[in-house]
Amino acid sequence: MLGLRCIVTLIFLAAALPTNAASQSYTANTYLSGCKEALSDKATMASGRCLGVIEGLAILGQLTEMFCAPTGAASGQRIRVVLAFVEARPARMHEDFRLLALEALKEAWPCKKGS
Repeated sequence: MLGLRCIVTLIFLAAALPTNAASQSYTANTYLSGCKEALSDKATMASGRCLGVIEGLAILGQLTEMFCAPTGAASGQRIRVVLAFVEARPARMHEDFRLLALEALKEAWPCKKGS
């Protein structure tokens, strides 16, 4: 299982790393309005992008134990955790939203050592 975790993590990280000027489309500035729309149940492309990133990270978290969200944590709860983290760090709004979201989820729900 550890091999699968490593592969999934590497694939995600490779996809998350900026490669050129197109990386600007992955900034927190680009995603935040969509995340807010997702919380209000507006079905837009922007809300779908936010939800897709955060739900993808939720799966990654389960597979790799990079973070341990409580059983039954809903999408809205994960989105609120990420929004609060990013909005509390306005100087980082130019950074890659996917990596900030992962950092937020890891900080909010660290896995207990020895579990």
